[in-house]
Amino acid sequence: MKFGGSSVDSPESIERVVGIVRSQLARRPVVVVSAMAKTTRRLLRCADAAAAGDLDMPKAYAILNELREFHEQVGHAVVEPDGHAVLEAMLERYLGELTAQIEAIAAAGRLSAQAADAVASFGELLSSAILSLALDRPGEGIEAPWIDCRQVLITDDSFNRAKPIY
Repeated sequence: MKFGGSSVDSPESIERVVGIVRSQLARRPVVVVSAMAKTTRRLLRCADAAAAGDLDMPKAYAILNELREFHEQVGHAVVEPDGHAVLEAMLERYLGELTAQIEAIAAAGRLSAQAADAVASFGELLSSAILSLALDRPGEGIEAPWIDCRQVLITDDSFNRAKPIY
């Protein structure tokens, strides 16, 4: 099952996705999710700002803070309180990796196609982590282990147009 960005851009839309997945459990779905709506654009604006040397407010770091706040807000709304520590650890891990990537772009002073793809990928990492935790609520019968797609999907080197290697 593939859900686009507008399908996971608010707590209400994530709850709809949870209901859709729940209704299809007999089919044992694999769920794939895009970045939350407008997240990829924000990520690439952040990378552009870093490449231009605008790390400080109101550019790259401000965008990173907006992304953090947005994902934390949505995540806390759809993840049970018992899962908040796991949610925060996952968000911190990926936002930390993203910050390091942005700082590397700033140090290089340019945004390569490979770096742009790496930055853009964080949108899917963040939204999929949130959705996995929203699905995996105690007592609701949806076992939803999260899989880091970077560990199972290999693409060619055509950055910005990469194709999977099957």
